[in-house]
Formats: sequence, structure tokens, C-alpha cells
Amino acid sequence: MGKIGFRIRSKVNKQVSIYVYLYGPFKTRLEAKTGFVVLRDEWDIKKMRAKISDENGVRLNGYLDQLERHLVFQYNNLHSSSQEFTRGWLESQISACFNRPDKDNRSKLTYQIRRYINVADTKRVRSTGSIGLSYNTIRSYELFEKIIKNFEEHRGQPVLIEHIDKALIDSFTHWMLKIQKYSTNNAGHQLKQIKTICKEADRNGLQVHPFTKHIEGFRQRRSERIIHTISFEEIERIKNLKDLAPELENTRKWMLIGFYSGQRVSDLLKLTEAQVRHAMNGVYIDVTQQKTGKHVTIGVSDPTTIKIIKEEFPKPLSAILFNKYIKAVCKKAGMTEHVKGFKQNPETRRKEPGIFPKHELICAHDLRRSFATNYFGKVETPILMSITGHSKETTFLSYIGANPNKDAMADAFMVRAASI
Repeated sequence: MGKIGFRIRSKVNKQVSIYVYLYGPFKTRLEAKTGFVVLRDEWDIKKMRAKISDENGVRLNGYLDQLERHLVFQYNNLHSSSQEFTRGWLESQISACFNRPDKDNRSKLTYQIRRYINVADTKRVRSTGSIGLSYNTIRSYELFEKIIKNFEEHRGQPVLIEHIDKALIDSFTHWMLKIQKYSTNNAGHQLKQIKTICKEADRNGLQVHPFTKHIEGFRQRRSERIIHTISFEEIERIKNLKDLAPELENTRKWMLIGFYSGQRVSDLLKLTEAQVRHAMNGVYIDVTQQKTGKHVTIGVSDPTTIKIIKEEFPKPLSAILFNKYIKAVCKKAGMTEHVKGFKQNPETRRKEPGIFPKHELICAHDLRRSFATNYFGKVETPILMSITGHSKETTFLSYIGANPNKDAMADAFMVRAASI
């Protein structure tokens, strides 16, 4: 650590603030108010302390000595833990030294996140024009709040809205990707949420760093994505499974409805018989999608699934158990070939790449993706999009993978052209 000292700025003999300054790496200089004041004529510039003229001077110097020791100690801790040497850190340490309340809570990022969550039920959703954020969106911000608290613990100080500059965003990104080992998509999503919270704070009249307008999220490269789907042949094997344990048989039924409805698990597992209508060649299922608020009607024509819906409607099941049992059903259906994928490491609790049996990688969302992939090129894309709820064809094509079955599209064209 470099030089540390105290000074006053005014030359007028009145009560003036005492500042502390210190030098860090690469001659970086920080300065902040200590919270103490002194008369100009009672300050010794050379000794950087109050003149000992009475008990007040002795007490004041004791506080300054205490602060100096505290800063030296905390600076050494900061250096050893690779935390950031910023003015925010200095101000926080001054407050901590004397057990003072932190800076106005409104300027803390965590405070603004919590405020955003607390007014979620009255917020307008731009995409739909409706009022109230969805359950999943609120959950996402609650997780974001926990991530920011962990980051603050790592850096040893709170994140203040006005201090969110490029350096802090770079530090946060490095912490997420290199230290916490978050996935690329997850890290990019957290940056988007920072930008949203900063915009909201700006609208509420808080001082926000200009850089927050330039924060951009990011996603995994298409070439790095690994998508798993279940083919029609594998679906047939699942249909033909017999003598399953009750929980697996119930899961099998939900899986088949998922294969042929193309809905997110949040909508799939909430389906009831009341949403089913009779159709000429099967059944209709009416769904209001939780994520988008869109009203869609799905036509199911597969005989096995129709029988399940009409006569053997599955029992309610949680998403957690559904994901667990899906893997067991897929294993019994012989989906044991080894494929590339990402699997959660139980020790790090992060998804890591590797080669694993396919059934270990299948999750509930793969049912929806399998529906879109299996029918792509066989059914017109706008029809598929009306069922899945995708608004843009580019998003839909990205969803089913970078290399869709173009032969199927060509075949479909030739069939249509031959009939002209």
C-alpha cells in the first residue's frame, strides 16, 4: 500500500471536513470524507492531525488513528482477495470502521432490484400491454438479486447504481464466467437485467452512470449449442413401454401429451380436462401461455395420446419430479447411446460439457423442442409457430437448431409442386 493521509481543503477559519486519501496499485489515488470536521486553525497540516489543544483534539486524533489502522488492514485484505480498489470501497470502509449506516439505500442495486420485484404486480408488460410480470419473470429477478448479493460479498462492498461503469461490468462478467462458471447465456441474461434495473432507477430520478445505457447481454454461439430432441421412432418406443411403476407411467402420459402439444412445461403440467374439446379428427386443447399471455389452440391427432387425454388423463405432477422421472422413462425406452451435452456437476452445481448417455440429458423442455423439430418441414412453419407461440420465424428456427432439416423442406416443396 502507498501513502495514506488526512487533509482539509478550506483556507477559511471555520468548521471544515477532514478528508482521507490513500494510494493503491499503479499510483491510483482515492479520497473521501471521513465524516469528521475541525476548525481550520486547529489543524496541523504537516502532522495531518488536529492540534492537541483540548480533549476534543485528542479524541479526534484517536478516531483518525483508528481509521488509518482500519484502512491499512482492509486494504491488505482487499489486495489478497483481488477485490476492487474504488471510491465506493473506500466510502464503505469508512462507514464500517465507525459502524455508520451505509449510503442511502436507494442507490444500492440490490435495493432497486427488490423494489422492482415488489411492484411487479402493477408493472406494464411492453410485449403484451398487460399489467403484472409473470411468475417466471419474478423468479428470474429474485435469482438475480441473490447473484448480485454474492458478487457484493466477493468484492467486499455494495454495488451502487451510480458506480455501474464499464470497469464494474467487466469485473462482474469475469466473476460470472471465470469464477462462478455460469453458462454464457445465464451471464448474458444477468447483464440484461442490470440494464433493466438501471433504466427503472433512472426513470425514478436516481443518479445513474451513463455507461448503463451501453450495457449489452450476449448469448452462446450457435456453433456451440447442443440441442437434444426425441425422434418419432423414440416416441414410439416410449408409447410401447409396459409395466412401469405408477410414477413413471404417469410421467409417460405427460410426456406423450408434451410431444404432441408443443407447450412449455409451465403450461403442460397445468393442463386439465376442462381445457380439452372434441374435434373431428382428434381433440383440441385450449391454452393461455403463461410466459407470453397468448391464447393458442392445439390439435392432437395421435390415437395413443387422444386415448390418454380422453380416458386416462394423468395426475398432477411437479416440474422437479417430472424432470427426474423423464430420465428414467427414456432409459427404459433404450435411449442409452452416448452423446455430447452439458450435465450438472453435483459438486460445483454448474453444467459442464462431456459425453453422457442420452437419457441423462433429456429434460422436460426437450418435449416442446422435439415437437417443433419433428414437425418442421412436414407442417407449415406459421402453423407450428401458432402452436408454440413463437412470434418471429428467425427465433423459431434458432430454437430448433442451426441446421434444420432442409431436405424435409425440399421434399415438402416437391410434393406441393407436383400437384400443380
